[in-house]
Amino acid sequence: MPAPTSGDGAPSWGRAFELVGVRGALYRPGYPAPIAWDANSVGFEDPRIRWIRAGQSLVRLRGITVIRLGSLRPDPSTTHRAQRPSGRA
Repeated sequence: MPAPTSGDGAPSWGRAFELVGVRGALYRPGYPAPIAWDANSVGFEDPRIRWIRAGQSLVRLRGITVIRLGSLRPDPSTTHRAQRPSGRA
């Protein structure tokens, strides 16, 4: 299945991912304030979500094909050769 694209051919990520949780500092009850306890990933359905200070969103990708980067071949028509500097000012 090819990646979804917008009208101009750029990838369209509108429905290709779903927010599923957060990653951040997990706190536990403490006095006089909560105490940082661990760094963890927590799903939105997890009751510990109330004790997370989130730093990152977790997403689930849909309709994505995993490829090996070594399998990509450069297109000779779009590859430009770098020019060496002449070394002269």
